[in-house]
Amino acid sequence: NLFIVGDPKQSIYGFRNAEVEVFEQAKKDIASSCKSTLPFYAGSAELAATPDERKGAIVLSESFRPLPNLIAFVNRVFTHLMEQTLPFSDIPYDEIIQGRVSGDNGDVELMLVPAESEEETAKADAEIEHAVTKECRMIAQRLLELKQSRRQINIGNNGTLRAFEFSDAAILLRNRRYVRAIE
Repeated sequence: NLFIVGDPKQSIYGFRNAEVEVFEQAKKDIASSCKSTLPFYAGSAELAATPDERKGAIVLSESFRPLPNLIAFVNRVFTHLMEQTLPFSDIPYDEIIQGRVSGDNGDVELMLVPAESEEETAKADAEIEHAVTKECRMIAQRLLELKQSRRQINIGNNGTLRAFEFSDAAILLRNRRYVRAIE
Protein backbone atom coordinates (compact mmCIF):
# COMPACT_ATOMS: atom_id res chain seq x y z
CA ASN A 1 0.00 0.00 0.00
CA LEU A 2 1.13 3.52 -0.78
CA PHE A 3 -0.28 6.62 0.93
CA ILE A 4 0.81 10.12 -0.11
CA VAL A 5 -0.43 13.39 1.37
CA GLY A 6 0.26 16.71 -0.27
CA ASP A 7 -0.98 19.91 -1.76
CA PRO A 8 0.36 20.99 -5.14
CA LYS A 9 -0.71 24.58 -4.43
CA GLN A 10 1.74 24.70 -1.53
CA SER A 11 4.55 23.13 -3.50
CA ILE A 12 4.49 25.96 -6.05
CA TYR A 13 5.98 28.19 -3.37
CA GLY A 14 8.93 25.87 -2.89
CA PHE A 15 8.19 25.13 0.78
CA ARG A 16 10.87 22.71 1.97
CA ASN A 17 12.15 22.48 -1.60
CA ALA A 18 8.89 20.97 -2.81
CA GLU A 19 8.58 20.45 -6.55
CA VAL A 20 5.06 20.52 -7.95
CA GLU A 21 6.12 18.43 -10.95
CA VAL A 22 7.14 15.54 -8.66
CA PHE A 23 3.80 15.69 -6.86
CA GLU A 24 1.83 15.75 -10.11
CA GLN A 25 3.85 12.84 -11.54
CA ALA A 26 3.24 10.78 -8.37
CA LYS A 27 -0.52 11.37 -8.73
CA LYS A 28 -0.41 10.22 -12.37
CA ASP A 29 1.68 7.15 -11.50
CA ILE A 30 -0.70 6.12 -8.72
CA ALA A 31 -3.77 6.56 -10.93
CA SER A 32 -2.23 4.63 -13.83
CA SER A 33 -1.11 1.75 -11.59
CA CYS A 34 -4.49 1.42 -9.88
CA LYS A 35 -6.34 -1.41 -11.60
CA SER A 36 -9.32 -1.51 -9.26
CA THR A 37 -12.15 0.96 -9.26
CA LEU A 38 -14.20 -0.86 -6.64
CA PRO A 39 -16.61 1.22 -4.58
CA PHE A 40 -15.95 2.32 -1.00
CA TYR A 41 -18.10 1.08 1.84
CA ALA A 42 -18.91 2.21 5.36
CA GLY A 43 -20.33 -0.94 6.87
CA SER A 44 -22.72 -2.21 4.22
CA ALA A 45 -23.50 1.24 2.77
CA GLU A 46 -21.71 2.22 -0.45
CA LEU A 47 -20.12 5.66 -0.28
CA ALA A 48 -20.38 8.11 -3.15
CA ALA A 49 -17.06 8.40 -5.00
CA THR A 50 -15.86 9.74 -8.34
CA PRO A 51 -13.80 7.54 -10.70
CA ASP A 52 -10.66 9.52 -9.70
CA GLU A 53 -11.38 8.88 -6.02
CA ARG A 54 -11.76 5.18 -6.73
CA LYS A 55 -8.29 5.29 -8.29
CA GLY A 56 -6.84 6.82 -5.15
CA ALA A 57 -7.13 10.60 -5.61
CA ILE A 58 -9.03 11.79 -2.54
CA VAL A 59 -9.36 15.58 -2.43
CA LEU A 60 -10.10 17.16 0.93
CA SER A 61 -11.58 20.42 -0.31
CA GLU A 62 -13.21 21.66 2.89
CA SER A 63 -11.18 23.90 5.14
CA PHE A 64 -12.18 24.34 8.76
CA ARG A 65 -9.83 27.24 9.59
CA PRO A 66 -10.61 30.31 7.47
CA LEU A 67 -13.74 32.43 7.66
CA PRO A 68 -15.91 33.20 4.59
CA ASN A 69 -14.31 36.50 3.52
CA LEU A 70 -10.82 35.00 3.50
CA ILE A 71 -12.03 32.02 1.48
CA ALA A 72 -13.76 34.33 -1.02
CA PHE A 73 -10.61 36.47 -1.35
CA VAL A 74 -8.28 33.49 -1.86
CA ASN A 75 -10.62 31.83 -4.37
CA ARG A 76 -11.08 35.03 -6.36
CA VAL A 77 -7.38 35.84 -6.58
CA PHE A 78 -5.94 32.38 -7.09
CA THR A 79 -8.56 31.08 -9.54
CA HIS A 80 -7.28 33.66 -12.04
CA LEU A 81 -3.66 33.79 -10.94
CA MET A 82 -3.02 30.06 -11.24
CA GLU A 83 -4.65 29.92 -14.66
CA GLN A 84 -2.41 32.68 -15.99
CA THR A 85 0.95 32.09 -14.29
CA LEU A 86 3.47 29.82 -15.97
CA PRO A 87 4.70 27.22 -15.10
CA PHE A 88 1.68 26.71 -12.81
CA SER A 89 -1.08 27.23 -15.37
CA ASP A 90 -1.37 23.47 -15.84
CA ILE A 91 -2.14 22.95 -12.12
CA PRO A 92 -5.90 23.18 -11.62
CA TYR A 93 -7.01 25.45 -8.82
CA ASP A 94 -9.53 23.71 -6.60
CA GLU A 95 -11.59 26.34 -4.83
CA ILE A 96 -11.60 26.22 -1.04
CA ILE A 97 -14.92 25.19 0.46
CA GLN A 98 -15.84 26.56 3.87
CA GLY A 99 -16.20 23.83 6.43
CA ARG A 100 -16.10 26.06 9.49
CA VAL A 101 -19.36 27.14 11.05
CA SER A 102 -19.12 30.60 12.55
CA GLY A 103 -21.22 33.74 12.87
CA ASP A 104 -18.26 35.88 11.83
CA ASN A 105 -17.29 36.61 8.23
CA GLY A 106 -13.71 37.68 9.00
CA ASP A 107 -11.73 40.49 7.40
CA VAL A 108 -9.11 40.60 4.68
CA GLU A 109 -6.57 43.40 4.41
CA LEU A 110 -4.23 43.57 1.44
CA MET A 111 -1.22 45.76 2.11
CA LEU A 112 1.01 46.67 -0.81
CA VAL A 113 4.42 48.31 -0.61
CA PRO A 114 4.42 51.35 -2.90
CA ALA A 115 6.36 50.74 -6.11
CA GLU A 116 9.74 52.35 -6.52
CA SER A 117 10.78 54.31 -9.58
CA GLU A 118 12.53 52.39 -12.38
CA GLU A 119 15.86 54.01 -11.45
CA GLU A 120 15.60 52.84 -7.86
CA THR A 121 14.43 49.37 -8.88
CA ALA A 122 17.54 48.89 -11.01
CA LYS A 123 19.77 49.07 -7.92
CA ALA A 124 19.17 45.32 -7.33
CA ASP A 125 20.20 43.92 -3.93
CA ALA A 126 20.38 47.22 -2.08
CA GLU A 127 16.91 48.10 -3.32
CA ILE A 128 15.52 44.70 -2.31
CA GLU A 129 16.85 45.24 1.23
CA HIS A 130 15.23 48.69 1.23
CA ALA A 131 11.89 47.27 0.03
CA VAL A 132 12.01 44.55 2.70
CA THR A 133 12.66 47.19 5.36
CA LYS A 134 9.71 49.25 4.11
CA GLU A 135 7.47 46.19 4.11
CA CYS A 136 8.52 45.25 7.65
CA ARG A 137 7.80 48.76 8.90
CA MET A 138 4.42 48.77 7.21
CA ILE A 139 3.49 45.44 8.84
CA ALA A 140 4.74 46.57 12.25
CA GLN A 141 2.77 49.83 11.97
CA ARG A 142 -0.44 47.97 11.12
CA LEU A 143 -0.01 45.54 14.01
CA LEU A 144 0.60 48.46 16.35
CA GLU A 145 -2.57 50.18 15.06
CA LEU A 146 -4.61 47.03 15.66
CA LYS A 147 -3.26 46.76 19.21
CA GLN A 148 -3.64 50.44 20.13
CA SER A 149 -7.17 50.69 18.71
CA ARG A 150 -8.16 47.59 20.68
CA ARG A 151 -9.58 46.15 17.46
CA GLN A 152 -12.16 43.50 18.33
CA ILE A 153 -11.53 40.01 17.00
CA ASN A 154 -13.66 36.90 17.13
CA ILE A 155 -12.29 34.05 19.19
CA GLY A 156 -13.81 30.64 18.68
CA ASN A 157 -17.08 29.89 16.96
CA ASN A 158 -19.47 31.27 19.57
CA GLY A 159 -19.15 34.97 18.67
CA THR A 160 -17.00 35.93 21.65
CA LEU A 161 -15.04 39.12 20.95
CA ARG A 162 -11.91 40.50 22.58
CA ALA A 163 -9.22 43.06 21.83
CA PHE A 164 -6.45 42.14 19.39
CA GLU A 165 -3.19 40.95 20.93
CA PHE A 166 0.15 40.69 19.11
CA SER A 167 0.00 36.93 19.62
CA ASP A 168 -3.07 36.85 17.33
CA ALA A 169 -0.93 37.78 14.33
CA ALA A 170 1.11 35.49 12.12
CA ILE A 171 3.52 36.54 9.39
CA LEU A 172 4.12 33.86 6.79
CA LEU A 173 7.48 33.75 5.06
CA ARG A 174 8.71 31.75 2.10
CA ASN A 175 12.07 31.27 3.77
CA ARG A 176 14.09 32.66 6.67
CA ARG A 177 16.20 35.09 4.64
CA TYR A 178 14.58 38.24 6.09
CA VAL A 179 13.59 36.99 9.54
CA ARG A 180 15.97 39.42 11.27
CA ALA A 181 14.44 42.38 9.44
CA ILE A 182 10.95 41.32 10.45
CA GLU A 183 11.94 40.77 14.07
